[in-house]
This record gives sequence, structure tokens and C-alpha cells, in this order.
Amino acid sequence: MKNDLTKYNAVRDDLHTGDVITFAGSGLVSLVIRLATQRSHVALVVRLRDYEGDEKRRFILEANGIHGISLHLLSSRLREYSGKAWWLQLREEFSPVRPYIGTWAFAQIGTSYDYPGLFLNALGRVSDNARAYFCSEYAWLAIRQGMSKAAAVSFLNASHESDYEMADLRQRIFRDFKRIGMKAARPGDFLKFTSTFKPEVPIL
Repeated sequence: MKNDLTKYNAVRDDLHTGDVITFAGSGLVSLVIRLATQRSHVALVVRLRDYEGDEKRRFILEANGIHGISLHLLSSRLREYSGKAWWLQLREEFSPVRPYIGTWAFAQIGTSYDYPGLFLNALGRVSDNARAYFCSEYAWLAIRQGMSKAAAVSFLNASHESDYEMADLRQRIFRDFKRIGMKAARPGDFLKFTSTFKPEVPIL
């Protein structure tokens, strides 16, 4: 039996690149992951405007153990998912950063899955791995890398006002990063990133 997507469809139009979907799966592996963190999986929302169609499709980039970093249709993922899902929306102030988040995230497609980091992170937090990613490591790094690139572009185009705004946004992400000891994020950590995201909204 396929899942009812009424909750998702009610907010779908408001999902944009850089937003995050968190999952709490009901399978055995997901339950084990949730012993260490409140969520079992994380994906990054991306918009492909030329391919949304009348259905206003939304896509996700995610790290999974089969394909590494790969692109999927969000509605298909939700329709077949065994568990629950939530939407975490980037705060409005981060809107100028969204294109840079997406650009970095797309450039990682095909990168391998970080199996060692996943298991070690369940025991004790590990540093980000630049050669492979597990799901939450990838999504949070995309936010940070996108922010760094946006700040660099703003500096080169130097307006004092925009430079000040970017510095404030970087500080807010840094504040969230400090909450996890400056290490790779776990899926449940996204609930702690209150300087970067609005409160979560259930979509499944």
C-alpha cells in the first residue's frame, strides 16, 4: 500500500533548494541508527525548474549505500517510504545562499558512500570526509560549503551591507556547527540547527 502524500502536497510549493528532509525509518537498520540519534536519514531538497512539470515536482540529493550521492524524485521516495518524514526549511535570510548550496551538492553526484564514517560516527563523532559521505554528513556539508562560496562571492562584489549580512549568516551556521563539536552531523543533529532552519514540519 502506497503512502498518503496529502501533508507533503500541502507544502510542496514551498520546498526550495537547500531545505532538508529528515526521515525516521521503521526498518531494523533505521531503528538502530535512531538509538544514537533521533532520525535515521537526511536528504537535501533541490529544484530543477525545467523538469518540474505541471506536478511541480521536487527532487532530493542524498547519500545512500547503493549509489553514493544520487538524485531522486521526492514524491516517489515518500510514497514508498516505511516510516515518517519531516521538512526543515532554511530561514528566509539564507535565500541568497541556496544556489550555492545546490551547485556544491550537484558537483558531488557519484561520490562514494562513507561506510567507515557512518559506523564510527555512531560510536563517537568523526570529522567530515572529503572523499566520501554518509547522508547527514553530505547534507550539512552542502549547507556550509554553499555558505562559504556565497560569502566569497559577496566579498568580491564588495558591498558593505551584503558583506555584513553574509558575515552574520556565516556566524549563525558556525553557531549550529559548534553545537555538534565541529564534527560530521548525525541525522538527528538537524533538529539542533535552529539558527539555520525553521522548526520541522511533518510531511509523511
